[in-house]
Amino acid sequence: MYRKDLITAEIQKLAEVLARIMGLKLEGKLKDAQVMFDETMEKSFILPVDILESSNLSDFENWLESANLPPEKLDSLSEFLYY
Repeated sequence: MYRKDLITAEIQKLAEVLARIMGLKLEGKLKDAQVMFDETMEKSFILPVDILESSNLSDFENWLESANLPPEKLDSLSEFLYY
């Protein structure tokens, strides 16, 4: 039960950050939205932006294997990347 509560809280926190990012984009504050997105990638997913922006797919694949993220975190990451 405790683990489920932690996962739920993490998902809720990331959803709120995503909503703020999308709000900034709607307000035309694209630079602020990009900064918040980059910070979230690095703090919440430990994903350096240079790996994310790299055209070399193997950089991301290597990070993905070494990060060993739980499924819930991977789902949150996919939501961030989609939106």
